[in-house]
Amino acid sequence: LTDIFIKLRNKRGAFDLELPETRVVLNGENKPVDIIKRNRLKAHRIVEEAMLLANTITAEALARAKAHFLYRVHERPDEDKIDAYSEIAHAFGYDFDPGRSHDQKYIYDFLESIRGKQFEKVLNMMFLRSMKKAKYSPKNAGHFGLALEKYAHFTSPIRRYPDLVVHRQLDAFNHVNVNESNEKDFAYYVALGDHLTKREIITDSAERDSIKMKVAEFMMQYVGEEFDGTVTGIIPAGVFVQLDSFFVEGLIHVSTLDDDYYEIDSTGIAMVGRRKGRRFTIGDSLKVVVASAVKERGEVNFMLIGKVKRKKKK
Repeated sequence: LTDIFIKLRNKRGAFDLELPETRVVLNGENKPVDIIKRNRLKAHRIVEEAMLLANTITAEALARAKAHFLYRVHERPDEDKIDAYSEIAHAFGYDFDPGRSHDQKYIYDFLESIRGKQFEKVLNMMFLRSMKKAKYSPKNAGHFGLALEKYAHFTSPIRRYPDLVVHRQLDAFNHVNVNESNEKDFAYYVALGDHLTKREIITDSAERDSIKMKVAEFMMQYVGEEFDGTVTGIIPAGVFVQLDSFFVEGLIHVSTLDDDYYEIDSTGIAMVGRRKGRRFTIGDSLKVVVASAVKERGEVNFMLIGKVKRKKKK
């Protein structure tokens, strides 16, 4: 049944971005003993597809009942962000036509075409950043990422207050038949949706910070040791590198690259020395040493040793 649902998702062009998540392995004293990539198993897909179906059917039922409730809304990305993504894809050697971004299936086919390729992770991450943030609203605008016309959070992996709002409305309109005169007005749900969207952003940030703190705590024992890694991101402050040995990402600060004055090139995927032209590009293999790890700030900092030559994926 899950395989059938996945085929239907693919047919309508829903995105299925492979973005690995960090899993912190703790011992009995809550100390981190390993940092690994969280596996996505078939069992997870079974739960996901059941959850998506429940959320979709619930949203459709409440819409038919003309109830006020909170849709999970995900709008289409802005044209300028899609144009920027097209330029990044081109810099990596892929053609993405921003003029066809209105075609959900075109985007899906493009994302499928880079699956398993060398720059899949970074292009998926860049695409995710080009999209608008999902939000809660009583005004339905569809869910772009899932390619669904109506979607709500009736159930979710972590119980959320918007789920409770939906459950209450199900009781009111489908079971108890509460007099609609007691129903809160549309403006109430607009304000509630805005508030819950803001709280979700704060919660997600806290979750990311907690993981970063545990990663930094784990890496404190490796300060001064050398590792191989891959460039995963470029920002004005420096170069992000993900280690091969652990699912850990840290920063080579631009101030430690003291052989030249480095700045981001026009593509945004490389750091280039102004005088010598030395480049650090996303996907490059580097050897680094752990310079510092600060638990309180959730920071892991590397210093560059040199580049590593490896065979590239086709």
